[in-house]
Amino acid sequence: MMSSYSNYFKKQVGAQFNLDWVRKDSDFVYNQLRYVKKIVPFDSDLDAPVLEVGSGMGRLALLLYEAGFSDYTGLEIDPEAQKFSQNLGFKSFNFINQEIKDFAKKNSEQRFSSVFCFETLEHLEQPIQDLMAISSLIKDGGLFIGSTPYPFKKNIVSDETHLFVLHPINWKRLFEKCGFEHVIVSAMTFLPYLWRINKKLNFIIPFYIPGMKLVSTSLIIARKKK
Repeated sequence: MMSSYSNYFKKQVGAQFNLDWVRKDSDFVYNQLRYVKKIVPFDSDLDAPVLEVGSGMGRLALLLYEAGFSDYTGLEIDPEAQKFSQNLGFKSFNFINQEIKDFAKKNSEQRFSSVFCFETLEHLEQPIQDLMAISSLIKDGGLFIGSTPYPFKKNIVSDETHLFVLHPINWKRLFEKCGFEHVIVSAMTFLPYLWRINKKLNFIIPFYIPGMKLVSTSLIIARKKK
């Protein structure tokens, strides 16, 4: 799987390997984090260890770093993106080029207070096994926070690495099967390009709306069973 993601962000996303590009890209998830924070206080302990599955070019890591988080691990299977992120200079942040299943095996004793996984679940080749691996790394009562595209056709055909673009009900069932409870799956749709003007303009519309330029995704918040 990892070999197919070499230069993924450069080819598929058009990423530019500089901090200014990452900062602008982070504007897209800025309001999403603010919205999540209203539901669950994921930042109550900034020294607690957190994991991100699919850390990409470091856009979420940048926001967490600026928010004061001090113990972050990011997994990214695009080796070029991982190397770039590691060199961004986020002190005490560690970026690893490894799949979640392999990381979980090698770190079976480690536990994280929260796992972030934005726009990555749809790429998993074995979602049940990988969700079980994620669950094994979260402390009892800890949080999963992530998102994944709604199964409109455009969200399936736009990227050949989108293997499991599932209905929200299916994701809720999978999370409950994999040791999570209080699973919330809610709609998030974004108007195109406004976030490029100002990050605060990236309003969340709480409905799934088709349309080639609209971004419709499912926010997933779940708690690991105690």
